[in-house]
Amino acid sequence: MKNNLQLSYLTVPLFVSLLIVSAYIRIPLPPVPITLQTMIFMIMALTLSPNDNLKVYLLWLFLGLIGIPAFTSGGGIAPLMGPTAGYIWIMGPGAMIVSAIRNRVNINGYILLFLYNFLVYLSGSLYLSYALSISLDKAIMISCVPFLAGDALKAIIALKVSKRLHEEKETIFMIA
Repeated sequence: MKNNLQLSYLTVPLFVSLLIVSAYIRIPLPPVPITLQTMIFMIMALTLSPNDNLKVYLLWLFLGLIGIPAFTSGGGIAPLMGPTAGYIWIMGPGAMIVSAIRNRVNINGYILLFLYNFLVYLSGSLYLSYALSISLDKAIMISCVPFLAGDALKAIIALKVSKRLHEEKETIFMIA
């Protein structure tokens, strides 16, 4: 139990920091930019407990809400209501869902990340359709299709990184 608590004290601020930094490693495609945030959430889904995923997500949302530029479009309330809000609202819960499934059932990581991306695409497209008053078909063409290959690559990297993190867990405790 003590090791899990220690790991939580290390990982929560680390992943919040990674989410903020990864928001600015981006290719600006309107209206949905390509960022590394989705990859960080994928790594979280495969590495952290559902509870730690919740802590990271809530802290990230809080920091963004109070004005720290935690989101790709900055901080404050506007990103939480803008065209890409559907992504912001699902990335954390999606990671929690995948993490909970991972903890209960032995499922291939690629299937878990397929589920994660499906949830993100669904929420992002539905909200984008609403926010821009466009058809769902058009929203999917804008917010899913251009990202499929990149998100597949991010999933491969996330699987490799999360596997390495699991292997190095004992070393991390020794450093802490």
